[in-house]
Amino acid sequence: MSAPRRAAHAMTSKEALNLLSIMKLGVDLGAFPEHQRLQIDELFIDTQPAHLQKNSQQKLNAEERDYLRAQIIRDRLKIFPKPDISKMVTESGNGLTNGPPSNE
Repeated sequence: MSAPRRAAHAMTSKEALNLLSIMKLGVDLGAFPEHQRLQIDELFIDTQPAHLQKNSQQKLNAEERDYLRAQIIRDRLKIFPKPDISKMVTESGNGLTNGPPSNE
């Protein structure tokens, strides 16, 4: 995930939805703190085409929206914690356990 966080100069709505969905899965699995869920949800809304248009207070074409979307995501994720995979919930036998999967 570090490439989209630091290098994206343009991001389509579909790419943003995919990235944010993966990040939300990361919260569900415990890689990100639960309190970060709200920030991800806000990004889902704020990066939609209509919200980008409204917040910029001007008419934007698709390319301009893609650049603005990438900038918003990049700025907001600067303070987002890195994933901690040691806290991830994994499926093990009869139920869920915390911690990385074993190599058994």
